[in-house]
Amino acid sequence: MVKLKHNDVVVFFGDSITKGFFGSNYINALKKLVAGRPDVDGFHFINAGRDGDMIDDLLLRVETDVVCEAPNWVVVLVGINDIFYDAVMLSGPAPQNPTRESSLYDHMVKPFIDSYSNLVDALVDGGTKVAICTTTGVEGDIGIGLREKLALVNDAIRSLAESKQVELIDVHEAFKEHRARLQKAGNVPEHVLTVDGVHLSKEGARIVAEQVFEFFFSD
Repeated sequence: MVKLKHNDVVVFFGDSITKGFFGSNYINALKKLVAGRPDVDGFHFINAGRDGDMIDDLLLRVETDVVCEAPNWVVVLVGINDIFYDAVMLSGPAPQNPTRESSLYDHMVKPFIDSYSNLVDALVDGGTKVAICTTTGVEGDIGIGLREKLALVNDAIRSLAESKQVELIDVHEAFKEHRARLQKAGNVPEHVLTVDGVHLSKEGARIVAEQVFEFFFSD
């Protein structure tokens, strides 16, 4: 079922991945997909991404950058910077034991999700429909030591969508599936979906755009 009506406003809220800094912009890729379908044209897309933002930064500007636009929908994509920059992240290889997973959750995931929950509440209270995305992936050496944390964060985002009864766009799963298909087909370059391990390449932006397009416009 198509979720958008003619002249609906959609705000895309997030960090540099949403803004399109140092890489490709998935919102521009989405606009191209929409332009190719005249039957689903006539929407207003607002890019409210900002370089370096973490979840608490989004909370600080949700009223001025999102709610004031009176959007019909908000799509939130955030989390990579929180994983990179959180000062209490554990480092090093991750032994498979409950103590480490519990520590990661308590010190990194729980504060992130608590703030994310407050952000969702602020958006819903502002009168908009909300779709939250799992994070994009990381590639190459930059991903060493981060994939475990990404898995925990994305599981928590999925649980948050369910508990808050908002929509989920599982970008991370789409990234994993795409890389798995490429690897099965043969040799895969270090960076396929990103230009530097984090920021989206043209292919990565296309994957995100397709997920968002499918969410809004699937029959």
